[in-house]
Amino acid sequence: YLRRDGRLYSLTPHVLALGNAYLSSMNLTEVAQPYMEEVTGKTGQTCSMAALDGEDAVQVARVPAGRVLSITLTTGTRLPAYATSMGRVLVAGLTEGEIERFLAQVTLHPLTPRTTTDPDRLREILLTVREQGWALVDQEFEEGVRSFSAPVRDSTNRVVASLSMSCHATEVSLETIHDEYLPILMKAAGEISSRLGSTL
Repeated sequence: YLRRDGRLYSLTPHVLALGNAYLSSMNLTEVAQPYMEEVTGKTGQTCSMAALDGEDAVQVARVPAGRVLSITLTTGTRLPAYATSMGRVLVAGLTEGEIERFLAQVTLHPLTPRTTTDPDRLREILLTVREQGWALVDQEFEEGVRSFSAPVRDSTNRVVASLSMSCHATEVSLETIHDEYLPILMKAAGEISSRLGSTL
């Protein structure tokens, strides 16, 4: 079910056959691996890739940071798209109609005191994510954890995955994320997208 190639963990075809969201993710993870390893090498933080499946962001590849206290999420983990940066990037890449259907169907549970639970506010956030090209979630999914993500696009310029980093709020400031880590992550996401044929 799980394949390891060096530091990259990715799902095997047996697991990926379970959902349409993963049909092309084997080629995707193979293309992404060196860029994800570079992100982790430069930042010392875990780098993940996710695809959208219904209301969830499903982690399809991961390069863990070499630290005992690294955030423990495994490949195949399903996370609520509404409360995670990887999920918000994926939902923001949908059409207007698809976003409205998502907002109508999803239940916005308060996972922490910071979680966005108002659909109108979430819609505004998703539009901002679409415009700026990245998402940042500060302790909305889990107390003490900040995550940020950028879109990965295919040859039709459609968002097919999100590239993401997570870090401990006590260790990494918002300034460090904006000034140092986010440019590295966005560059990697852009290079992966170019390899997949995106022209954006």
